[in-house]
This record gives sequence, structure tokens and C-alpha cells, in this order.
Amino acid sequence: MNSIILLASILLTGLAATFFAPLQSLYLVTQMDVPSQYVGVYFFLGTILSIFLSQRVATYSDKRVSRLPLIRGLSAMGVVSMLIFAYSTNLYVIITTGFLGVSFAVAVAPQLFAYARESYRGDKGDVFMSWARAMISIAWVIGPPLSFSVVSFVDYSTAFLISAGMYLCVLLLSFTMIGEVRQRTNDEVQEEEQEEGDAPFWTTNVVLVSLGFCLFYLALNAYMLAFPIYMVEYSVSRKPRWVAFSR
Repeated sequence: MNSIILLASILLTGLAATFFAPLQSLYLVTQMDVPSQYVGVYFFLGTILSIFLSQRVATYSDKRVSRLPLIRGLSAMGVVSMLIFAYSTNLYVIITTGFLGVSFAVAVAPQLFAYARESYRGDKGDVFMSWARAMISIAWVIGPPLSFSVVSFVDYSTAFLISAGMYLCVLLLSFTMIGEVRQRTNDEVQEEEQEEGDAPFWTTNVVLVSLGFCLFYLALNAYMLAFPIYMVEYSVSRKPRWVAFSR
């Protein structure tokens, strides 16, 4: 039962992100009248901040006895952030929420994956992690079309409220999860501290992996930033080719 709850939470977390992320740039441009170039700066800085905060959250959670309190706190932050986007009309409040609230909220998914990895080990863990990754893929396949459909037929606030509801469901489901407790002996703690002290902070592999992650998320966010604006401001204004061929 706990595995089903965890998979549902991962799927809901992915859907919550896909109901918000693809709409963010279009919302800022069309509803808040923010120039496109400033939206680009906002996304660039937001991406860097999200990577930094996610890393700090991961470092903090690795030292705790359980990840569940952190999962609940991040889910609650996601609920509050989506409610602010749904109802606030103050640009500075929205920008601040995007920088801080959303940056923390996106860390829910990595924490759920870390919780799953510690709860399921061996062959069973490999199968479960495959299902977990499939949930995220499914969310990114069905989420953006649904979010744009909601905006087309209703409005942005409704899409953000749906995202808030999904984060709320994750928060409630987290109280039904089995609380894992990571117990470490004194020898393990001393050995870990010694390894951390001996290992260099910056190595070639660490630098390359970090650079790869930064470039990946920058490219992904650039796509999510540009494509919706392109479709609305350029593609819609151009005459479709089939109209010319039909005459």
C-alpha cells in the first residue's frame, strides 16, 4: 500500500509542476505585462537559484533521521506558492514567490525519490524506481496539454489552483507514508565525517556533472520559456500554410 501511495505522490508532484512550469512565462507576459527579455532574466536566475536550493535541501535531508517532515514542508510551500500565483496581482510578490517558494517546492520530487530509494532496496528497489521515473514521464506527457487546455477554456488561476490541489494531495498522502528512520552507529558517523574531510570538494567529475546539470536545466527552462510565447505571439499571427494550399 505504501508503494502505491508513494507512486501516486510522485505522479501528483510531476503533474503539479507541469501544470505550472509551462504556463509561467506566458502568464508573466500576457497577464502581468512583463517584457519577454525580462522574463528570460527571471528564468535564468530562477534556474540557478533552484539548483542551489535543491542541493542545500538535499544536503540537509541526508543528515536527518527521516525525510518525511521535509517532504511535508516543501509540499506545503508548493500549495502556498500556487495560491499566491492564483490570486495575487502584485508583480513583485509573484516574482519573489517564483524565486523562493517555487524553487523550494520543486525539491519535493527529488526528496520523494530519495525516500523511495531508501525504502526499497535490491531488485525490488530497481523495479520501483523504474515505475517512479515512469510516473514523472507520464506527468510531462499529459500535464502540459491539460494545463494549456484549462487556460484556454477557463483561466490561469484555475490551472494554478489545480496545481495547488495536487501539492495539497501530496502533503496529505505524506501523512500516510511509513516513516523511515535512518539509524547510524557512531563508527559510521565518524567514518562518514572522515571521508568528507579527506575528499576534495572540487574534482573534475564534480565540476563536469554540475556544469552538465546547469546546462540541461537552462536548456529545458529556455524551451519552456520560449515555446509558449512563440506559439501565441508568432505562430498564431502567421497564416497557416494549409490556407494557401486550399485556394
